[in-house]
Amino acid sequence: MVPDHVGGPLPTALVGRLAPGGRVIAIGAVSGERADFSSHDPIGPQTSVIGFQRGGDSAADPAYVVHLVADGLLHAPVDWQADWTRVGEATALPLGRRVRGKAVLT
Repeated sequence: MVPDHVGGPLPTALVGRLAPGGRVIAIGAVSGERADFSSHDPIGPQTSVIGFQRGGDSAADPAYVVHLVADGLLHAPVDWQADWTRVGEATALPLGRRVRGKAVLT
């Protein structure tokens, strides 16, 4: 599972690198660019792209992701956990590529 917050050409490139059964979760598009997929793009066996929609019934999207996690189809590992007094460290971890999973503040 690869979450994509960037959009643009990135999700198209990610799909071509997925292992069999892999998923790209399109969460956002901070690049402001549209992601375009073609039937000519290399797509591996049993791979998929799951997107969140803006507006409409978007409340169903997080419920779907929770369902995937509950069924063991999507893994969201917590790599680092601390209390809110360490918020500065928590924000620096992904920027320094020092966590592979989620950094969670409790």
